[in-house]
Amino acid sequence: MEKPELWGVLALLLLCSYTCGSQDLQVLVRYQREDGKVHAVNLQQAGLADGRTHTALLRLRGPSRPSPGLQLYVDCKLGDQHAGLPALAPIPPAEVSGLEIRTGQKAYLRMQGFVESMKIILGGSMARVGA
Repeated sequence: MEKPELWGVLALLLLCSYTCGSQDLQVLVRYQREDGKVHAVNLQQAGLADGRTHTALLRLRGPSRPSPGLQLYVDCKLGDQHAGLPALAPIPPAEVSGLEIRTGQKAYLRMQGFVESMKIILGGSMARVGA
């Protein structure tokens, strides 16, 4: 059975502000692999914990390929990236509305910071994300 080709690029565009004294904020991305297990990717060098507002872009390249890549851009600069990740589980088009995204910063057992706006873009190219 052929997998549905749901997207070419998955991008999550966030306008966010985190107010934390720590400068080593990390971005943790969890997703379901093809084998049904959860995979976690820890992106370092986020540069979000300075109390200022930032635009962050989380880009998943080639999710339908055998080894996708994940990139984190902060204020249009590449902060961190991982390549050769385990393949994602296919998402049937009917279940796209059920995607769950959680945001926030965990510090001292409570979430800090806020997301001002968020866009999820499925398919297309990076040029489409900026539009």
